[in-house]
Amino acid sequence: MNNYRLYCDKLQIDFKKNILALILKIALVGICSLLLILFVNYQIGIFSLLIIIPIFLFHIFQLEKKYHHLIASKEIAFFGFYRNLINLLENKVIIYNALKETIDFVDETIKNDVLKLIENIENDSSIQPFIEFSNQFENIQIKQMILILYQSQENSKNAQLLENMGNTLFQIQDEAINEYVEKEVKSLEKFYLFPLILSALAIVLFSVFIFQSIGVNGLV
Repeated sequence: MNNYRLYCDKLQIDFKKNILALILKIALVGICSLLLILFVNYQIGIFSLLIIIPIFLFHIFQLEKKYHHLIASKEIAFFGFYRNLINLLENKVIIYNALKETIDFVDETIKNDVLKLIENIENDSSIQPFIEFSNQFENIQIKQMILILYQSQENSKNAQLLENMGNTLFQIQDEAINEYVEKEVKSLEKFYLFPLILSALAIVLFSVFIFQSIGVNGLV
């Protein structure tokens, strides 16, 4: 449930409304199953309840997929943003001014995050704004690069470190893109399981109905 709330927060989805939508879907299946149990066939109604499982799993899967897609998009967009920052920092522009100068060129995916970082820096000169900004990403290297940005304004010796980081930026970017593609492929593989599960349930329900019909006809 903690991950579910995290996904909703990051995707800016109303947590309570999303949970309510899921509950309504499950309740609808439950009501239909109850009607089948009472007025059609007890066993078919019981088996139809199993549809709740793929509905629940598919709902979680879709939310998780959107979350990972958002994070991957942010991480890919981060590299262009970071390159611009490095160029400005190498020209002795302080980090706060560098952030403000790059805002017009920042990808929309992370623009609000960068604006929030600038706002936080205005109110807090500690490392905390940079930590909060790094929490928008999952890649450990990106988190380290963000902390280096803070260190660069505190220690002039980190200018060389920034330069070295810039030299490896393209390599890290390629790795991030490859990782994103791999995650998308794995997500598609998971997605294919849901039609199979639903098909299997449909076959089971149909088979039970046929056997029940044969049984009733045999008694007549």
